[in-house]
Amino acid sequence: MLSQHKSRDRQGGSAPLCKSGDLTGRAPIHISLIGDKVWIQFDDTEEGIATDLMTAGVSREDIVLGFRHPKIRRHNGFAVA
Repeated sequence: MLSQHKSRDRQGGSAPLCKSGDLTGRAPIHISLIGDKVWIQFDDTEEGIATDLMTAGVSREDIVLGFRHPKIRRHNGFAVA
């Protein structure tokens, strides 16, 4: 059975989400809170966590797709940094 849980680093700014029982050994999502932005560092989910964040009320301007190159970020409709 798979279950999800989140953890935070010592500064409280990083929240990788993990699935217990996941055989790949890596978290499917890694989100960092940097300044006033939500940085998606890694997203291996089918629909993308950015969609869930926006549904929860986080604006596109407050979400950074950190896994994208900075030159690409300015064209995707989300925050650049």
